[in-house]
Amino acid sequence: MARAAASDESTPLLTDEKHLAYLDEHDVQVKPLRYRDIPRAISGASKAFANDSMMLYFKESESSSLFHLRLWIDIAVRLTDCVIRGKVNTVDHGDAFLFYGIPGDNSHKPPFSWILSLLPKLGNREVRKRRNEFLTKAKALIETARGNQVDNLFEVQGLATVPSKQGRGYATALISVVHEMADAQGRATFVITGDAYKFYESVGYKLIGEDWFGNDNPKYHGPPGPIRLMLRGPQTVKG
Repeated sequence: MARAAASDESTPLLTDEKHLAYLDEHDVQVKPLRYRDIPRAISGASKAFANDSMMLYFKESESSSLFHLRLWIDIAVRLTDCVIRGKVNTVDHGDAFLFYGIPGDNSHKPPFSWILSLLPKLGNREVRKRRNEFLTKAKALIETARGNQVDNLFEVQGLATVPSKQGRGYATALISVVHEMADAQGRATFVITGDAYKFYESVGYKLIGEDWFGNDNPKYHGPPGPIRLMLRGPQTVKG
């Protein structure tokens, strides 16, 4: 079990007495996610990203029932694989979780990688087009900014907190565990994000690349959404 100091990820500069008193009385405990936590984690993540611009872009391309089924399977497969590999932590049994990659172990393993590669192919043409658009642009951002160096970085691959628990410092505690590992090895950490970039800025990340999805899709009826590559450099570990 790891323990990390908490801060408010939604309002990182909040320092009022009520907030400080809460943090003093409630130590955020980070633990490995267990199989039994996965259903709760899926439910929380679905709620957390209900209004995320990226999710809305994908959701518009198919029926709501198919979208939610595909999302449920996608999250379940990723979390199960990460539980097996020991690359996912949680606060409150799935109410907040973070899964990550480390140098040499940054990819999902078979059969989970096969399932994840098949999921987009089961959708209609527009579903496949939008997913390919996002993946292509995200990959281009990484290659332009980091090239082959990306294999030497830690990666935040998924981070979510159920809305009812946001503002308690859970996300900050979870990501601090990854930062401690990266700092101990003198390595940087990167993340592909969109709407949540302000949170990552609050914990030390800098924007190093940006693109937009939906800006050249005539079938999309909403505003273009951001794809942001953010990087946190290694920090000096105090002895």
